[in-house]
Amino acid sequence: MVSRKTTDSLLKQKPSGKSEGPPEFQFNNLCISTLNCQSLDAKSILEYCEKSGCDIVALHEADDLCEDPRIIKYHQAMVFFIKDSSIEVSSFEWENDHPGIGILHFSYKNVEFTFVNIVSDSMHLQKCLEPIKDEVDKRIMITCSSWIRVINPRFKKPGFSTGRTDILQDVSSFGDRMIGSLWRVSKNYEEYRKTASKEELRQCKVFEPLSILAGAPGHKTIEEVVLDHLNELFSDPDFKFEPLDDSLSKSLRLTLEEVRRHFSKTTTEAILKSACKQFNDALSDFKIPSKWKDIHFKLPNQSVFTQKVEFYENFSWEIDAHREVFSNILAQKCSLDSLGTKDKDHQRKIEKILTLVLLLQKCKKEPLYFLFIKFENPYDTVKICSVLSSLKKSNVPPQLYQSFASLLTDNRVILETSKGGLKSDKKKLRGLHVGHLANSFLLSNVIKSIQNEWGLLDDVGIEIGNEPLKSIQFEDHLVLIDGKISSVENHLDHLSEISASHGLVFDELTLMKNSTRTGETKLLFHGTEVKTARKNIVSFLDQTISVKENLKYEIERRLWEVKKIIKSTPSLDSMDVISKLMFFKNTLVPKFFYACETWTPSGKEIQKISDHLEKLSEELEIPYHFDAYRKILAEKARFIKWIAAKPDSFCYKLLNEASTKAQGKKKNADWSFELVKNFKLFSGKNMTNLLNIAAENSELWDEFITYCETKAKRSLNWKQPI
Repeated sequence: MVSRKTTDSLLKQKPSGKSEGPPEFQFNNLCISTLNCQSLDAKSILEYCEKSGCDIVALHEADDLCEDPRIIKYHQAMVFFIKDSSIEVSSFEWENDHPGIGILHFSYKNVEFTFVNIVSDSMHLQKCLEPIKDEVDKRIMITCSSWIRVINPRFKKPGFSTGRTDILQDVSSFGDRMIGSLWRVSKNYEEYRKTASKEELRQCKVFEPLSILAGAPGHKTIEEVVLDHLNELFSDPDFKFEPLDDSLSKSLRLTLEEVRRHFSKTTTEAILKSACKQFNDALSDFKIPSKWKDIHFKLPNQSVFTQKVEFYENFSWEIDAHREVFSNILAQKCSLDSLGTKDKDHQRKIEKILTLVLLLQKCKKEPLYFLFIKFENPYDTVKICSVLSSLKKSNVPPQLYQSFASLLTDNRVILETSKGGLKSDKKKLRGLHVGHLANSFLLSNVIKSIQNEWGLLDDVGIEIGNEPLKSIQFEDHLVLIDGKISSVENHLDHLSEISASHGLVFDELTLMKNSTRTGETKLLFHGTEVKTARKNIVSFLDQTISVKENLKYEIERRLWEVKKIIKSTPSLDSMDVISKLMFFKNTLVPKFFYACETWTPSGKEIQKISDHLEKLSEELEIPYHFDAYRKILAEKARFIKWIAAKPDSFCYKLLNEASTKAQGKKKNADWSFELVKNFKLFSGKNMTNLLNIAAENSELWDEFITYCETKAKRSLNWKQPI
């Protein structure tokens, strides 16, 4: 660990007046920070200042302070804590007219500094700095504020502003209250830069990366914190890899078209052909190039007081493009039915959502319980041995299994900072870091395997069409379903233990019941009561699931999400009308109408949606030619075609059951049934069930979808649901 007080020779070039590089400088580290003291008592303020290891701390909102010789105080808004006795304060100034600005002049190691502390959003900063503007070339100016945008974009307030980024080493967070900065100070360097050329100064910017917390007792550098995190995260003492003994089947060849679908449109034909050859070579002999096995973790340039990696917002990973594409193609070949086009993925989501909606509507007289399970960072914690084991159980072709096994084992973890350089490499035995399709497919497989182990229990679930339905799952989303709360409670601990053995830990449990009138309302897990869904509303796959079907909340939520997208798209101001229309059609409309296949809006709600969209078009200054009614009809029609081809699914059975019951009561539960009857091409067809119509008349149904999109009309006075 590097001590903050260590004087480092950061440039090792030999002194020379010519082209041999800059002279050798001796740099000292100076730590400066700003602390929000609001609601802190005097003792806590001093503890923050002491633990930070900083030399100077600008205190904001310091209402309570004890007597201490290290504190320079004018009034509660303008306070500086100076820890290092070698810092010589020459003067302290403030503006009587604007007491929110204080100016501290000091020297450190014979280098002159001016430290400006701004408490409020003052528009008079330039006026206050006017008397000392001639001193800028002689001093190092640093401004800290509760409103200045910080040098490191992770922090919005408070922050630092300076023209001397050449000597700025780091900007870091100490919890939620303190922002610190590390500066390299050298009298010789300050003298040298006065006469050096830009090129010579550029050579002086090569410094060894340090951490702001390096000198604070008991604290670790960011690399050490992350390494500890990864050691714990990726270790798996039970790891066992058993390759298949089966003789491999005939070689699986990837076509150029398969590869082209996954690479960007700008990729050259030569690169595509080369990648295709590499993929087929890897499939034939399972020799995955070592470069594909590297997972690069990009580390931010700051440390956190709490030493928790979760606070590192820029902590991200990158993989080789070949690894991403190859894994996605493998996943598609393993499960062509569940993976593939974006449309298929969407329809699978709608199937899960609608199954839940129909179950809530199925029976209100008898209690039905839904337990929504959220796992904690499952893609980071799942065990590789569990991934491979579940893959083997799913009976994928041996060649595909071997290819995945080769891709997922012996991976290297490489840590890098923004300043470059390899920091470490470790073997990774947990976590999925492949393409997004492969991630989803492999994790979903593990959770299915967990359910199969847990599913040996016959007293869990409900019966739909003479088959037990125990859960609804999509990727890492899992919902347990039962008519008795005791059945779920009795076996929840067992499910938790099975999940943990595969590296998956429960993070959040939410209980929802189909009716508040009957049944129990209390579920215990590890002796603690599971929280109940507030107002019997819960979010599942980004769709609101509610016991009382009411689109009012969902419509307002979608409007808020769409406005958020508009607000976060600054380029809208420079777009022409055509570009804005495309933005409205391709971005805003899909977001607003996501999962509208599960809606049953009344005419009044259709009108509300139309009014919102019309106002949005006015804000964007584009012509409004959009029919919400037709959009919902068309999306419902597309889904009916999708689910009609899956008669064994629970969603199909629930839709079919609802339709049969409604017709027995001489009511039509199917949306737009009259519209289907009026569609002339269906004349003479069996009209008893829309699912049958869609299944038996696929081509005609495609024409009906077009009809819904273009010609379907309704009376504005019609108030019945669609």
